[in-house]
Amino acid sequence: HARIIAWLNLSGVVDAVDKDRMRLVAEVVHARRLESLPPGTKPPDFEDSLFTCVLATHAIMGEALIGASLRQSAGLGDDPDAPARFRRWLARLLVQTLEPPS
Repeated sequence: HARIIAWLNLSGVVDAVDKDRMRLVAEVVHARRLESLPPGTKPPDFEDSLFTCVLATHAIMGEALIGASLRQSAGLGDDPDAPARFRRWLARLLVQTLEPPS
């Protein structure tokens, strides 16, 4: 699916159809973050939520499109468990970023 999404984006088709989707996702994520803040906690900036969503999308698309060559370049090419470990690491990073402080 990532190759099709990339092709549609590079051809300009996605721009006309999907131009606000990332922002809408980030708005939902940000609203959820604000709802779960403990009282008296400084709220995160919207841009923090937006950039976190953009980073996650970049990472997922990059993994799908060029993950094998990136892993090879990083010395992980012969490690069959590296993709799963990367996804778990990314998930932990996103949770740490998006969850309210305890």
